[in-house]
Amino acid sequence: MRGIFLLDSTGRISSHLLSGNSHQLGDYDQCLHIRHSHIRPQYCLGLVDVNAEPSASTDVKKSNHYITEIDTAYVSVLDSTGRISSHLLSGNSHQLGDYDQCLHIRHSHIRPQYCLGLVDVNAEPSASTDVKLVVERVRGNNFIQSHRSNPGHFIPTYTTLKWGLCVPESCSPSSLSQALDVHFNVTLPSSVTVQTRIDPKYCKHEGPLQSTAWPLSTYLAILLFATLLVISLLSTYFDQNDVPLNKLSKSEGLQVLCSLKRNWAQFFLIKKEDIGCIHGLRTVATFMLFFAHNTIPLNNIPFINRTELTEIMFAPFGSLFRSSIVYTDTFLLLSGLLSSYYLQTTSSIPARFGNRLLRMIPAHLAVVIFTANVLPYLNSGPLWSYIVENNARLCVQGWWKNLLFIHNFFPFEQMCAPHTHHLALDVLLRSDDLPSHTT
Repeated sequence: MRGIFLLDSTGRISSHLLSGNSHQLGDYDQCLHIRHSHIRPQYCLGLVDVNAEPSASTDVKKSNHYITEIDTAYVSVLDSTGRISSHLLSGNSHQLGDYDQCLHIRHSHIRPQYCLGLVDVNAEPSASTDVKLVVERVRGNNFIQSHRSNPGHFIPTYTTLKWGLCVPESCSPSSLSQALDVHFNVTLPSSVTVQTRIDPKYCKHEGPLQSTAWPLSTYLAILLFATLLVISLLSTYFDQNDVPLNKLSKSEGLQVLCSLKRNWAQFFLIKKEDIGCIHGLRTVATFMLFFAHNTIPLNNIPFINRTELTEIMFAPFGSLFRSSIVYTDTFLLLSGLLSSYYLQTTSSIPARFGNRLLRMIPAHLAVVIFTANVLPYLNSGPLWSYIVENNARLCVQGWWKNLLFIHNFFPFEQMCAPHTHHLALDVLLRSDDLPSHTT
């Protein structure tokens, strides 16, 4: 077992070599922390000079230009494909290859495509303890259990390995998946099973096959947001006094309705009838929910030491980020408290509910429109189609669920903008006040 750790700590050639990724330093910390009665490890740094002989350069110049060109293209394709490197036992199991280099290969007879493979590695119950330990560490100490069929647009598929493949476009995703299954299951012990999935949605092509033209809906969404921005800037420009909105004329009120200065002050305004301590609880819960939600996509990053991330998240203070449901429940508790409070002190519960919907619907709809029509076209990368474009497709198909605030009735796998699920809960729970008020 210690021999495996020694091998894993040694640097080896990985992808990106033609992009200058030639310093293969291995895993320094893992090497020096190996404990064994008969093995005392040492970490040595080797300095390697690589030079081409003058005769080699002459041969290349004299060789057939077509052969040289196609060899270079094939080498680039091979170099852009992910391959096993060191740190594997530290959780460095996401081998994404070189996405940009793959899609920028130019050759008249090779049209490359970059495909993201989803790989599930499992140890059979009959496997030895050492094999189970190796598989567990490769899976990042099993922080979040996942399956290759999970969409991954919100909850990270932590134990599912991601493998970048740069291949000619003639290779279909199904044939690639079958080839990977055969390769892994032949080379690995029988006590370890590997199953892969390569979806055509996760394959990116270079050239006409991958259109870069934006759809009409994207232009309309950008026009909408640009119009709102211009209106807000003009409204802020016309807002030159501090007269309350209810004391302005109707035309003057419309002019400053979207003023950034006035609405920013309104955001921090505490009314006399408010319960003061609730603002503090809401602020604390907001920040904690923000950090907890940002911890979720953090687990999608292909760290080389994911086992350490798992240890940090399972540490006592890590519960602050793992328990995001507690912060959501805090908002539901405050909503129930305020509903009961206003039910006793005012007779305008339906009006308050309507005002709350008027405040929530535009902002919620803006998030859905941006996620579905703008965000997918802002960038690209090996995980972009798997995470961002997956969410965009769900928003295109199910935007009406968010508009009606019923998207929490569906599982996360079918939910557009899953981080807004607590808004639907809040609206549905507040709607319970309406029948009790009218009776």
